[in-house]
This record gives sequence, C-alpha cells and structure tokens, in this order.
Amino acid sequence: MKDEMKENTSRIGPRLPRPVFNGMVLFLAAAMLNLSLGCTNNTRYTRWAGDDMETEKTVRDPSNIFLLHGNSEILNIVPMSIRDSLVMASVTGTVEYGNGYYIVTSRAGVTRQVKTPDLKAVDLYVNGYNKINDKEISFKLGDVKRIDYTVSEIDIGATISAGFGLVAGAFVLLIFVLAIAKGQSCPFIYTYEDGQYKFIGEIYSGATYPSLERHDYLALGDLESTDGQYRIKIANKVKEIQHTNLAELVVVDHPRDTKVVMDKNGTCQTLGSIQNPVKAVNLRGKDVSLELSKQDTLSYSGEGAPDQQAEKDGVVLTFERPAGAENAKLLIKAKNNLWIDYTFKRFHELFGSYYHKWEERQLKVPGDSISSWMAAQGVYLQVSLKKNGIWERVDQFNLPGPMAYREDVLALDISGAAPGPLEVKLEAGTLFWELDYAGIDFSSNTEVKTTVVTLSQATTNQGTDVASLLTADDDKYYSQPEIGDEAVLTFAAPAAAGMSRSVFLHSKGHYQILQDPKGRPDRKYLEAFLQPGRLNRFSLELLTAGLQGIKN
Repeated sequence: MKDEMKENTSRIGPRLPRPVFNGMVLFLAAAMLNLSLGCTNNTRYTRWAGDDMETEKTVRDPSNIFLLHGNSEILNIVPMSIRDSLVMASVTGTVEYGNGYYIVTSRAGVTRQVKTPDLKAVDLYVNGYNKINDKEISFKLGDVKRIDYTVSEIDIGATISAGFGLVAGAFVLLIFVLAIAKGQSCPFIYTYEDGQYKFIGEIYSGATYPSLERHDYLALGDLESTDGQYRIKIANKVKEIQHTNLAELVVVDHPRDTKVVMDKNGTCQTLGSIQNPVKAVNLRGKDVSLELSKQDTLSYSGEGAPDQQAEKDGVVLTFERPAGAENAKLLIKAKNNLWIDYTFKRFHELFGSYYHKWEERQLKVPGDSISSWMAAQGVYLQVSLKKNGIWERVDQFNLPGPMAYREDVLALDISGAAPGPLEVKLEAGTLFWELDYAGIDFSSNTEVKTTVVTLSQATTNQGTDVASLLTADDDKYYSQPEIGDEAVLTFAAPAAAGMSRSVFLHSKGHYQILQDPKGRPDRKYLEAFLQPGRLNRFSLELLTAGLQGIKN
C-alpha cells in the first residue's frame, strides 16, 4: 500500500451497516445454499434436522417427493405413518443423480427423469434406516441429519423470516446471499442437448488479472453430438469483463470401466479402482464420512457458530495403501462457497475510492506473487501428506467457482510417506469450499485415445464471427464486457471409437471484476492483509458482525 492512500476517519470495516442487512441477509441454522442456474429463479436450501416439529411437519406433507439418502443408496419413498417418532415408508424406486436432474427407477424397472431443483423434491439424509422388506423401510426422526428443499423466488421472504427464528440452533452458519447471488464469478458454460442449453460450470475461476490467466479443463458431462457436432455456449452472466483466449475440445475415448478426469496440467488421469477413505474427519476430529462417501448432494463445508470458527477448515482422509504403491491420484468433487465471493467483495470495498488505482498496480504484480498471497490466505484447497508424522504440503486444487460442483484430480508422489495407511489433508479458509466427495486411486494410468478438436464456428448473440479469436493460445481474445454477452461454439464430433467417451473444454483466459467502492481507505488496516491468514480472519469478522447485526 502506498503513501498516497489517505487515512480513513470512517473505515469500511468488517461490521456491516444495518441498511445492508435489511436488503441482503439470509440467516439459516446450519444452512448452506446452492443456487440453480437453469431457467428458473428457484433457490435450494439446507437445514440440519432432527426429532423436532419442523422435521415431522416436512415428512408428513403429502405434496413432497421424498428422496431418502442413507445406507449408501438413494430411495424414492412415500411416508405412510409416524408413531413415536418412527417413520414407516413404502419404497417406490431408486434414485440416481445427474448434472441438473435425477432419475427415478421404479421397482418395475420404469425410469423417469426429473430436472432439479424441483419444488416438490425433498432430500432427507439419515444416519441409517431399517429395511423391513423390498417394499418398506423405517427410520427415526432423530436419525434425519439434514433436509434439502427448494423455494421459489416468490417465497424467499418467508424462508428468511423462518430462518431468523433458528438463531439459537446448536449449529449455526451465516450465509449472506441476496447481495452476492449474482456477484463475482467467471464465464458460464452451457452444453446443447435435447434442444436446449444446460448449465455445466465455470472456466478459469480466480483468474482475475492477466498475470493469473491459466488453462482450464472442464468436463462437459454426458455431452452428445447433434448432427455430428458438439455445441456449447459461453456466456457472461455477472458484472465482469471476461477475456477468453482459447477454446477447444479434448475428446477422450477410453475403456468403459475407466473414469477419465483431466488435471490442471492438461494430463488425462484414468481412474479404474477408486477407493473411498476408510476414515474421514474434519480438523476438529468430527466424522464426515457421510458427507464425502459418494457424489451426491451432501457436502462438507464447515460446522459450528461464527464465534467458534478457526481460520482454516478442512478434512483429514485415511486410505488403505497397497503395498509398494508410490503414486496415487486424488479425486475430489467440490465447488467454492458463495461466501468466498462475498468476502472478496467486502475486501475490495476496504480500498474505497483508491480501489481502481490499486487494481492498476495489481496489473504489474507477477502472477506468482498474487497466487502465493492467495494460497497464504487459504483461497486454494491445499493438499498435504503426512510423512514421518509431519504434514507436508504437496499441491493445491485450482478454484472451481461457486456455481456448480466440479470433479478434479491431482497426481501425487507418495513415495516419501510411511508404509501403511496413507493420510491426506485437504485444507482451505473456513467456508471457502464445499467438498462433496473425496477418493483415491493407486492404479497406473491406462491407455486412452485423445483427439483435440478445434473450433468449426463461433458466433456471438450479435451475429459476429469470433472463431479466429479462440482457435489458438495467442494475443487474441474474445471479450465479453456486458452481462448477456454470449457466443455459441460448434465443434465437429470425431467418429465413434467403440469405447466410452469423455469430452472436456480446454480454455484459457482471465476476467476483470467490476466494482466501484466509495470512501477513503485505511492504509494501516489494509496493510494487515499482507499477513498470512488475514483474509480468513476478516471473513470470520464479517460472520460475527453479521450475527450481531441480526441479533440487534
């Protein structure tokens, strides 16, 4: 921070003014929020449950479609009775989740696909249930750990009011939603399937300066070709200027029993024998195996009240290591919490009217220096291995963005770890990440067929051909300065190879966050952010101030 920054007599500090609260605060007991980015304005909520009136009321509601998560499977159930907190329910089918939908298979083998979020769908997560027979199960209300449900935009006000009444709950997390729901992000990617575009995820998240520009490899789900072509859409949906340098597809044909994930270096990592951890605990020692055991909608993002939080949070995973194994592939499915966007927004506001000058100076700072600062603040998900009883940091996962869960993988050299079970620690700033799954594969990579497909056509919504701006890693960029700017990209699909196929979007770019803070900066206060972990403490100050604001 330079001397030209003036001292502030009214610091933009961590305490949030009441007018901000009135317009933007949503407080839920132990709640995490997932936003749907489809064609609806529905919002997904979570609350921790138990043997209480609210849980019983939810289970008794006959208009709900219940998806029961427990015993390592998901069942479609219809509760029949509740007596002495014991729920008796009939099983109508099994459930599998896709990206943006779920599939219900009835006992007769008939399947139906339902888009999510569905206003009638309620996910019940239980510690376990009793299988009476193939048609009936039972569980206790006290074993209901979590309930996920969807609220339409018109009903959000009522939900906020209900959430305020839960301040005294045993587990409390504070999520400021309305002010950040359409805040900072990065280019959104959609794939064209069945006559419509489906949101898949974000690209090069966190690359907020040219010096942070990086390659990104986004899996495009179960992408199918239409008339021999793959079609995707890249869109600016937030207040940013987005600059994309490269867009091409990497088509990987591989054995049917093998999963392929591209790592941050562009290497195809094959996974044919994925192991779940035999033990998974958070940094407080609490068991989080249920949250991480499978790719579903139950994730770990922290626990406890704001005044009980540490600066860092994470999980420690223990895996059974085969004798002689010296390499492993760590697989996760995760996304960033919206809270990290809000924290950065508030951090930028601390610069006041000096923000734009500071932003210009940041353009001259090497990307490695900015990345090192972000790592010291717990922005990345850092990976450590226990070697000789000491944790050694070995790598980190890039930011996936807050709008969709994303699979990622890291190849690890575990030759220095002691023989026996392998211990891995994943750690980041508190509430910065949501971790849905973690597993490991000790097998060697298998042979795959990789085809790089360049753009056939790229047309913006203004009718401009921008293909020449996206076909090479050069100094040409397709820029999207306005919300609503988008382009449809078309690629020729390679001929089928008689194997399973995974398709990835290889992109490269960066983006600029558009903010215009007011007021004078506090130089001394800002200089404190040069200290490792200061952004984490600032985040917790925001949480605590928010809690005080609501109580007052």
